Amino acid sequence: MYIAIVGGSLAGGFLALQLRDSGHQISIFDPRAPWEKPCGGGVYGDILRQFPILSELPCSWNRPSQLRLISSARKEGFLLGLDSTWLIVSRYDLNRAILEAALQTGMVSLISERVHEISLAEDSGHWLLRTTSCCRKFDVVVGADGVHSLVRKRLLGDITREDLALAVGYMVSDVPSDEVVIHTYSDLLGYLWCFPRSDHASVGIGCRVGALPLSELWHRLEDFLNGYFPQARKEHRWTALLPAVYSADFWKGCCAGETWALIGDAAGHVNPMTGMGMPYALASAQLVAQAILRGDLESYDQAWHKEYGNSLERSSAVMNEFFRSGNTTGFERLMGHVLGVNMPLAE
Repeated sequence: MYIAIVGGSLAGGFLALQLRDSGHQISIFDPRAPWEKPCGGGVYGDILRQFPILSELPCSWNRPSQLRLISSARKEGFLLGLDSTWLIVSRYDLNRAILEAALQTGMVSLISERVHEISLAEDSGHWLLRTTSCCRKFDVVVGADGVHSLVRKRLLGDITREDLALAVGYMVSDVPSDEVVIHTYSDLLGYLWCFPRSDHASVGIGCRVGALPLSELWHRLEDFLNGYFPQARKEHRWTALLPAVYSADFWKGCCAGETWALIGDAAGHVNPMTGMGMPYALASAQLVAQAILRGDLESYDQAWHKEYGNSLERSSAVMNEFFRSGNTTGFERLMGHVLGVNMPLAE
């Protein structure tokens, strides 16, 4: 088969890596891959155990030794040992390593062009993908093109504003490399983070779109940097949208058909409470690869629901309850529980 993967970041690249020896011809469309996704880069150590092929790739994983959890009531924060269960990686570094490994067999090609249009061919059995320079025909198309996915828009429609989060931040240098920082607030369903990578750190703050004015997010970020890392050098600033699904009905929808599938952010597969998307990008790519190898792409829907869909749906329900009740301090306590701390709350 001829398979098109629209988007060559983590999910798309990992799918190509899973299929490189399948005998199928894989084309990845992405005008900028490999590229640096600014927010996050943190994973639990279990991810490398679940996807051992990642450990074989030539990229730099940073293993911070401690976590500092700062609450609205305790500005000095809690300091916790991480015993190497957290790893931080530059998304560019990981993206590059995955793509290079996928391209080794010659069955995977990277086309550095943006797909402008997706349509069914007249025979309705194939997909036509148009770029600026050409139009190509494929048997299967997989959307791995992020929160603004063209593939998703063509097949299901955009993710609604109510189910999106906004994150803003800086890439910085000259911050401690051995400490992850999480800062929660009593009035925010979201948090601020500092994730040190091998040669820089991603520092950002995120929440549901519209929860706070953009200027206030930047203000809190600047206050944090000035207070905790005044020596930090800001390399550049960034903004990003990501899925943060609060609607329970969202998870009842499908992410696959007979000849198409959505993975990673394009599928909306991000934990709405933690904002973590890396595990789901990798897992969804692996599950689609397995479905393709079985010759039953539609079975991917049942597979992702079974593996992690129920967990995402529960997180959506929790976040929706916080939103409806306005109990943002409860969210701060919950984040402390997730990270293993009994959080004192601001009075």
